Amino acid sequence: MTNKATAINSDDIDNYYPGKLEKEEKFKGLMFNIFEPFSARETTYIPSSSDHVLVLINNGCMKGHVSFNGERSSRFDQHDGEWVLSQSFENSIEGNWQRCPISQLRMTTSILCLQPEFLKTVAHEVADFAPGCIELPHKRGFRDPFLYQLTLQIQLELHERKMFGKLFMETAVTMLGIHILRHYSAKKARVAEPGKKPSSKSIQRAVDYIHSSLDKPLSLKKLALEANMSSYHFARVFKEIIGCPPHQYVVNVKIQKAKDLLKNRKMPIGLIALELGYNINHFSQVFRRYTGASPREFRGLTRTD
Repeated sequence: MTNKATAINSDDIDNYYPGKLEKEEKFKGLMFNIFEPFSARETTYIPSSSDHVLVLINNGCMKGHVSFNGERSSRFDQHDGEWVLSQSFENSIEGNWQRCPISQLRMTTSILCLQPEFLKTVAHEVADFAPGCIELPHKRGFRDPFLYQLTLQIQLELHERKMFGKLFMETAVTMLGIHILRHYSAKKARVAEPGKKPSSKSIQRAVDYIHSSLDKPLSLKKLALEANMSSYHFARVFKEIIGCPPHQYVVNVKIQKAKDLLKNRKMPIGLIALELGYNINHFSQVFRRYTGASPREFRGLTRTD
C-alpha cells in the first residue's frame, strides 16, 4: 500500500498518464478525464492516486505487460468497453503497453477518479453500512452496461457544454456512487429504504418548487429537501411518478415556458433567457437542441399579424 504522503492527487494524473488530455471536469467527489492515450513503449510508472480510479477504453484496446500496485508484472489486455477498477492508494501502474485502435474512429480513454470521502458520504446517506468499511478490491477487464451508459451520458453532457447543468451532474454522480457501493465494494451495500413509502404529495412539493424557481440554480439536494428525501431516493421516486428524471423535467418545463414567452414579441429574448436561468448563448443552444430552431427563428414562425 502506498504511503498517503507519496500518493498523487487526481489533479496531477495528466502529468503521468501517457496521452493527450482532451477534457477534464470536476464535480463534487468526481473528476472525469478524457484522454487520447499514447503507446508506452518504454517502461512507464504512474504513482498511486489518493482517489479510487475507474478506467474505460473506447474504440480500441491496450496490450502490454504491467505491474499493478507493485505486484509481479503480467500480460495486460484491456478491450473496448472494458473497465479497470482500483482502490485508492493501491493503484500504481508500472510497465509498457501499446494501443490498438479497432477502426478509423479515434481511440479515447475515460478516467473517473472518485474521492473516498465522497463514497463515505453516499454510504452514510443511503446505504446500510458504516462509511469506514468501504474497500474496493481491484478488478480488471470487466463489463458493466449500467456504468458504461452512465459514463457516456456524463461524457455527452461535457461535450454538449452542460446541456442539463448541475442538476444532471448531481443525479449522475449520486447514481454512480450508489452503483459502485452496491456492486464493487468488498462489503456489498444495500440501499436503505425510506422509513415510510414516499407519497406523490412529496414529489408535488418539489414540482411546485421547480415551477416557481426556473430563474434560480436548481440542485438535486434542494429538490430532495423539498420532498423530505435523500437525493438518491428522490431521483428514483421522481422518475417513477413523473416519468422522467428531474433534470429532464426541468428542461422540458423551461422549453415550454420559453415557447409561451416568445409569443410575446415585445419581450426581449435576453430577458426570456434570464427568466429561465440561462445566459442568452446557453439558452439559444438548449432551445435549438430541443426545438430545431433558434429562439429568434421560433418567434418568427409563430408570428401572428
